[in-house]
Amino acid sequence: MNSFSDECANVPPADTSTSTSDGNSRHAQMHHPQTTPIHVTVNAADDPNDCNSRTSSAECSTTPVTGSDSGSVVPDPSLVAPSESAQRNTSKSGPASTAAMGTSSSSSASALIISACDKAGMEGIDRTRVDEIIMRESAGSAYMKQQQKRDQNVNVKIDELKQKLAAKDCSMAISTSNNATSWRRAGEHALEPIIDDLVQSRPRRSTYVVVDMDGFYISCELLSKPPELANLPCCVGGNMITTSNYVARRYGVRAAMPGWIGDKLVEELSNGKERLIHIPVNFDLYTRKAHIIRGALAEYDPNLRAYSLDEAYLDIGPYVDLRVGRGWSHERVVATLASTAKKSCEEKEHADEEGVSEEEFIHCNVDISAVAAVVKEMREKVKVATGGLTCSAGLASNFMLAKIASDQNKPNGQKVVGPSHEEVLEFVHPLSVRKVPGIGRVMEKMLNAFDIHIVHDLYKERALVQFLFKPASARFLLRAALGSSNDSLDPEDEEAGSSSSGSGQKGISKERTFSA
Repeated sequence: MNSFSDECANVPPADTSTSTSDGNSRHAQMHHPQTTPIHVTVNAADDPNDCNSRTSSAECSTTPVTGSDSGSVVPDPSLVAPSESAQRNTSKSGPASTAAMGTSSSSSASALIISACDKAGMEGIDRTRVDEIIMRESAGSAYMKQQQKRDQNVNVKIDELKQKLAAKDCSMAISTSNNATSWRRAGEHALEPIIDDLVQSRPRRSTYVVVDMDGFYISCELLSKPPELANLPCCVGGNMITTSNYVARRYGVRAAMPGWIGDKLVEELSNGKERLIHIPVNFDLYTRKAHIIRGALAEYDPNLRAYSLDEAYLDIGPYVDLRVGRGWSHERVVATLASTAKKSCEEKEHADEEGVSEEEFIHCNVDISAVAAVVKEMREKVKVATGGLTCSAGLASNFMLAKIASDQNKPNGQKVVGPSHEEVLEFVHPLSVRKVPGIGRVMEKMLNAFDIHIVHDLYKERALVQFLFKPASARFLLRAALGSSNDSLDPEDEEAGSSSSGSGQKGISKERTFSA
């Protein structure tokens, strides 16, 4: 037996049935759970009328807001302040106590908890310092211990997958005259028809839009607060932060973060010059504003889908065809789309028994710059209707790409992704795999363990991915590598490990040709 075969003989037997999926995806942090108003006790110092200067604003931040806040994302609920004894130990030992925490676990806070991950507005922050503070302040908490235990379990899964891969390479080297990785080339060849089908079924134009409000909760609050607050680090929520403004985000403060950690971040990273200002939650206000926002957006797509108060998914294709392609007025298009949406619902109820046959809508060949202009107009309408709230948007050929793009030019911006295969790959391939909706901390770590860091790596190692992961996860990851998605679903339901599969444009099931 040659030396390579000798090496193979020493590889521990692998359970070739072992496969895994991302058990902790971003689905939880993107979706807004059903929330109920939280009654919080507010000290007089929290009165916005007392916040007319930098000094008084700092005083407002020193008074804690009591109560427990529920946010726009699923928070880290168990990441509570450690006991007094734990705090004393932390203050004595400082960063050394962080180093003492499990060596087999990830040392980065962003690899362990949602609230340490970057959001829009955090570009260029001192991530190392932010991670150090979060790890130090949360040391000894029940949540951090739980996350470290989960991280160790992920390490075990990664080791199992590496053994599975090593056994595969060895068995191929022994049983064939080719090299150990020849099976990957065969795997790539087998995927070619699937890839061709996904590429060919991609919509030929970009009309899918994801609208995302900019710091929605805090922006709603600042509309009625002294203007000076807009330039100070502010957040909504006391014990649990539901959102923060972009000033606070420069200190690493974000949604799903305990308030006391946010306080520490601002205090330490500003060298004591700034204090985080806490504003109590007011879900009645946010709900009213969300209703206004949806009303404005519904003019462009009466069938829009809103899975949270601050985000909406639209297909503006029919609007563009009538407004730009046929030159109709905005008012005429709105009235026609609203009437058609109502008729469509009625026809669906009797389609089977009456055999309703609708003509196919004639898609106009509209330049993408004209579509982008419609999105810009739509964003301006939202701003006017809400009295000043801004939103960002992504425009692409499917909701997954539009969702990613909506985060690219925040705040108050938009990103357009062209529909061609080349334009899609140019946009998606340089992105970190974590940017893909549905890839969470666990899946990211597992992919990184096999040197897959960006979406281009995901495509390059497509045969490896198909071998390592369960079929549903592998299909999802292949679609992600191509910038494709199943738009018959909420794109965030289409996460790694989902049993769904499918491709192509499925956002609109019935269409109608309108007379001029």
